Amino acid sequence: MKLIVIGGGIGGLALSIALEKVGIEATIFEQAEELREAGVGVTLWHNALKVLRELGLESKVKSEGSSIKKMYLKNWQGKIFDMVPIQAWGERLGSETICLTRPVLLKTLAEAIQKEKIVCSKRFVSCEQNGKQITAFFSDGSHVVADGLVGADGIFSVVRSYLLNTNREMQSQLLAPEFFKEKKPRYAGYTCWRGLANFSHPSFEEGVAAEYWGRGCRFAVLPCGKDLVFWYATKNSPEGTIKNPVGGKEEIVPDFASWESPIPEIIAATSNTDILRNDIIDRKPIKCWGRGLFTLLGDAAHPTTPNLGQGACQALEDAVVLADSLRKEQDVIKGMRCYEHLRFPRTAWITKTSRQIGQIGQLQKASHCFLRDFFARTKWTQMYSLKQFYAAVDYSPPSLKKIA
Repeated sequence: MKLIVIGGGIGGLALSIALEKVGIEATIFEQAEELREAGVGVTLWHNALKVLRELGLESKVKSEGSSIKKMYLKNWQGKIFDMVPIQAWGERLGSETICLTRPVLLKTLAEAIQKEKIVCSKRFVSCEQNGKQITAFFSDGSHVVADGLVGADGIFSVVRSYLLNTNREMQSQLLAPEFFKEKKPRYAGYTCWRGLANFSHPSFEEGVAAEYWGRGCRFAVLPCGKDLVFWYATKNSPEGTIKNPVGGKEEIVPDFASWESPIPEIIAATSNTDILRNDIIDRKPIKCWGRGLFTLLGDAAHPTTPNLGQGACQALEDAVVLADSLRKEQDVIKGMRCYEHLRFPRTAWITKTSRQIGQIGQLQKASHCFLRDFFARTKWTQMYSLKQFYAAVDYSPPSLKKIA
């Protein structure tokens, strides 16, 4: 069995490793000239570390990042609402939570794959299914034939877009009717700045992260390696106001100048070139991720807002479930449909819950924020919130074994 994987991001690379472990050949085609990830941080929760353990990469990733032991939820002045007992959860779940930079994670995954299995400068443009094989066509005029195709090319997936924009007659052979109703990604109502800073401060406890809530704004700080801090800031904003995706520090300095120290100092210590800005978007969950010999994975299938920190984690989960489903079914079409059936309920819940958390965190009206902050300190709300987060990270991946 041979598969084509479109997209050389975290999900695509993890899938290639997982497929190799079950004895399935895969080649990754990436449109960029080289594999690259934006240089900001990523949180790999307990569920993601278990997947990386199954891929044989857990120890490597742990050595490259910072272990998160607990995470506080505070108001903008530093008053504690709640605390997520990450280390205690880890003892119960049998894994840690790590924060590291995305380029390091991408490099770790890529190094576990044979170089000839990753082909860059290949932009997917279309595909054609003939019987039990599928052909992928690229912008340079080349094509590749395989037994199946996986679109792992992100929220603006070219694979997904192609299938939606192909003529209806062809679509009807491949896709469910709900695919036709889909529009562009949904804007969540706020924009986000993400930054990395070489920074240390006496108030920082080792392994401790925090998210602060204000009115229409949030700020979070996570350790991301030795003296390296990953932070993000959100702000309610009209859609499409980003002039430059890199930098923009001057836009947030006034909003966070009076927030608890060392938030202003972290922003000041961050170079503009180490800040990325993007609008927060997702898609409404749909059950159908493909038909026939193709499927989607990660953000191409179920993009989510980052409020549960599960974007990369869910892509990693997808990778092992798809590989295991293909191993068990020994048939591409059955394996892909089995994978979609297994993954939809969990990813749909993640997308819905994450969006709701963002809506609460981004409340702006003073009276709404007062009530939110009041209830955030109640025992019932704290128990409910922790239950939601625990459900997101409480996952054990299938065991990957080669086909006999």
